[in-house]
Amino acid sequence: MTIGPSIARIAGTAAVKRALSPDEEGEQPESTNVSSSAISNIAWKDEVITVTFRRDGTTHDYPGSKELYKDFISAPSIGKYFNEHIK
Repeated sequence: MTIGPSIARIAGTAAVKRALSPDEEGEQPESTNVSSSAISNIAWKDEVITVTFRRDGTTHDYPGSKELYKDFISAPSIGKYFNEHIK
């Protein structure tokens, strides 16, 4: 049996949509450059907060919800918030 071009096109479109769609929880990964003397970037995906340290560019993963991530990136002091709520 041969698959017609329209069916192949639909199947291909569906595969692309799945690849580009949000993960199973419906959440897109996020990443934010921050203004901090110790931290350069904070990212979140799949209940993991990834912190990139300014000093040597290393990254470390910490468990965390999207709400915690949002509070973290909007904190008045990123370093203080990290020490009190993440680390």
